[in-house]
Amino acid sequence: MAKQGNRYKVIVDLILRMIDKGTLRINDRLPSLRQISRQEHVSIATALQAYRWLEDEGIASPRASSGYYVVGITPRCEDHSCASLSGSGDSALRGDADRTTVQPIRPSGESLAFDPAAPSAGLLPRARLSRIIGSLIRRHPFLVTECYPGLGYSELRRQIARRSPEYGCRLSAQDIVITNGGMESVSLALRAVTSAGDAVAVESPCSFLTLHTLRQLALEPVEIPVGHDGICLDVLRDALDGRAVKAALFMTNCSIPTGYVMAEERKRALVAILEESGIPLIENDALGDLAHGERPRTASAFARHEGVLLCSSFTKTLGAGLRLGWIAPGRYINRIRDLKVASNYATTALVQHAAAEYLQGSAYDRHCRSLRRALKKQTRQLCDAVKRYFPDACRASEPAGGYSLWVELPRNVDTDEFRSLDGLSRVRALPGVLFTASSAGFRNCVQLHCREPWTPVSDSEMRHLGGRIRRLRASPRDRLACLSVP
Repeated sequence: MAKQGNRYKVIVDLILRMIDKGTLRINDRLPSLRQISRQEHVSIATALQAYRWLEDEGIASPRASSGYYVVGITPRCEDHSCASLSGSGDSALRGDADRTTVQPIRPSGESLAFDPAAPSAGLLPRARLSRIIGSLIRRHPFLVTECYPGLGYSELRRQIARRSPEYGCRLSAQDIVITNGGMESVSLALRAVTSAGDAVAVESPCSFLTLHTLRQLALEPVEIPVGHDGICLDVLRDALDGRAVKAALFMTNCSIPTGYVMAEERKRALVAILEESGIPLIENDALGDLAHGERPRTASAFARHEGVLLCSSFTKTLGAGLRLGWIAPGRYINRIRDLKVASNYATTALVQHAAAEYLQGSAYDRHCRSLRRALKKQTRQLCDAVKRYFPDACRASEPAGGYSLWVELPRNVDTDEFRSLDGLSRVRALPGVLFTASSAGFRNCVQLHCREPWTPVSDSEMRHLGGRIRRLRASPRDRLACLSVP
């Protein structure tokens, strides 16, 4: 660790390396002083000292009420610079592509129509993105027919890499593959490190889309229980000792459905356990930007090797219709690229360009801060309604991020009957059995999320749901032992 008086050099070196890799370019905004001080665990004064050093060297310059921007590059960086979207002409855009040669299902097998939880469309930047897309089509009509096979549009990958210090990572554009949504990232990661019939450790309860993907790939889930502070590491150790697990797939930030965020020391321990066993970690960080407090670091930040495949997406922050995700697969980058080309060749160029343009500057960061505040408020209102209208014996999770609530109800309640509920327009209730591969598991649990900002209609629907829960009666299968969140 750098001596206290030289801590500013750590930040200087970080910025220079990001410029050297092409992650930061001329006119790009540097992380704010507050953000970089939090990421690197230094004082604001130390961060300011680093930025003033960069300013003295002609590398960065402050702009009034806007922050510091890159204004010059060191000689070692010049070979890495390339045209940006702001360059003129279609040829500059075409040359920016990297080329290469190369319904959930119940445990019983019954399919169920579902509507995956997502923030209200009114909380997403639809108008801004629509304007960007319209402008792109007018300026660069070839984007309607263009595609970028392989890694994807390099400017979008660079914008993602520019934000990677927030995740605790040091990514470059060449470390990232663009995908059609977050679940394709997860699917590609699983295909890269497993074969049909392999066992994969997952949290329990687990996202039903994750379980559905495992079924489609003929993989066997090994369920590791979670508590309010995340994955039970002792149970994970026992599971790894007891069977041939080939991969681990976890959401350490804003997990679905419980909403927990693992503490950093537990993330570090999780990575150490998996690295000691030689098991790759597939980290689904699709909701990391929706943490109710500061943006938490990923478990990938604590990896000593390149055995973590970090998956994420913009479907929850910018809009599900974009179908835009990404993966930083470490040493599996070539395998992931080839699988991506074989699966669907490329992700839509127009969407990639629109996202890249939106991510420039600070608009995305401001949007995420506003979105996090709104979702935190909605989740708290949902939790308060559970306390008002549900039976006293209910236990609700205390989510640290996202927009859903996991509720354990009295054991004589079978939430599988919720499939017959209709008429709820603002509150969504999904039976707990969807979140496990066990037919007997979580039958008395339910995931709740509110479709829209809270209104009297939301309150009325929760009162109706609470009354329905009180009237439910147990069936014979309910007398089986039920799993519950520890």
